Amino acid sequence: MFIRTKHDAKLNRTRIQIVESVRTGSKVRQKILRHVGVAHNDSEIEDIKRLAGRLMEQLRIDRSPQMELFTPTEYADLQALVRRAPRPDKLGVDLAECREEARVSLGLTGLGGPSGGGA
Repeated sequence: MFIRTKHDAKLNRTRIQIVESVRTGSKVRQKILRHVGVAHNDSEIEDIKRLAGRLMEQLRIDRSPQMELFTPTEYADLQALVRRAPRPDKLGVDLAECREEARVSLGLTGLGGPSGGGA
């Protein structure tokens, strides 16, 4: 599921839609889940895309049996906050000085490889 924008040069407008890719046999087509709106300038495009993001999260919640930690509005606000947050140039970690202290192996190990295990 994603937000698609389609620009119509003749009418000088942009349509914003929520679509998903659906496979039919060997072909993939885009199914429109929701037509969000029509914009005539960049400011309107950004506003409608922001609304589309919230609607898309609501669609995901409605389709999922799992309970959500945040409401769609809270989630969209958190995403916007993360996008605006300053990114540090350095994290203050020198990878050359990092050493492995412990290792945990989960699952099947050593089966069928050249070093043994298995039949």
